[in-house]
Amino acid sequence: MPASNPSPADLPGALTGRVIVGFQVYGINSLKTAVPTLESLAGTNVTSVSVATDGRTLKIRTNTTSIAVNLERVGYWVLKPGTKGWSSGDRPAPTARLLLDASEYLVSR
Repeated sequence: MPASNPSPADLPGALTGRVIVGFQVYGINSLKTAVPTLESLAGTNVTSVSVATDGRTLKIRTNTTSIAVNLERVGYWVLKPGTKGWSSGDRPAPTARLLLDASEYLVSR
């Protein structure tokens, strides 16, 4: 399995202060709670990011919401440039994408 990029130690610096443009979950079995709605995250600021010492749990907090990601199921994350949506021809399929300002997104696979 590929390593997460940026590393767990560098992820808070890469995300904190960024504006969330959207949050997309492709594997509905991966979504445990949708209150508030995913759409309501648009326009919120990432206020803090924490990664468990083992690198398997990621928490992203905004000024209104906390997003918890259990990487036991999704594997790893990658910060990528661009805003192109995922299509069935793209491999591997993402579990979720956190769309950010400056045309970047954090994808979990």
